[in-house]
Amino acid sequence: MTEDSASRAALVTDPHDMKQVVPPTREEVASDLVSAEVARLGSPLDPPDMKSASPASGRTWTIGTTAGFTATGYLPAWAEEDPSDSGVPLDELQLRLADINHWTHFDGQTMQVRLPAFGGEASQVGEAQVFRGSIDCNPYAEEPEPRVPVVNLAIIEDFWINDLDPEALGDLAAKLRAQADRLDHEIRPRLIDIRADWAQHRSAQTPLDTGSSDVLDRDVFGSGPQQQDHEPWPER
Repeated sequence: MTEDSASRAALVTDPHDMKQVVPPTREEVASDLVSAEVARLGSPLDPPDMKSASPASGRTWTIGTTAGFTATGYLPAWAEEDPSDSGVPLDELQLRLADINHWTHFDGQTMQVRLPAFGGEASQVGEAQVFRGSIDCNPYAEEPEPRVPVVNLAIIEDFWINDLDPEALGDLAAKLRAQADRLDHEIRPRLIDIRADWAQHRSAQTPLDTGSSDVLDRDVFGSGPQQQDHEPWPER
């Protein structure tokens, strides 16, 4: 092949206007791939900018690839971690975007609770936080709810209420206030009356120190703290 024919073969031409079409660069191809992934996920946020590595203006995250450019996006002021990274292979960039999680945590109320038995060990009483949680935003999540900031709330330990928007969070807070009022104005006075009745009549029951083995048998009562064998509250 002559030099002239080789040059002609290397050109990509449009048969309609015979103008030379320049092949896309690797950077343009990568940007198209990321934009296509963002469109597939349906993110309401703008796709990350694909550009050569350079100092970013403002508060942003950057994920640098081995191809020599970075994906960048908005990093909220409240986010406690920066997902920025470098040296990421190009074929892993979409996964890294999907894993981005902006979060900030908030404390709950510390209370004494009975922890469930685990690994053959007996249940124990200890401190745990109730209604702790976090504000999270996963801008490239597959599901739409986490793509905007939401609250994830741990009732206790591993029992969570997820993806609460402002309306749902307000509804939950109202229910908790109603339950708190019930505990304070209904259950607490009732408990006081029940304890007073119990104090008045408890002397009528059989004492534990009778010394009569035929009345009290340790094999019946056991040597440890007694556990309820029924649900602590009736179903309504």
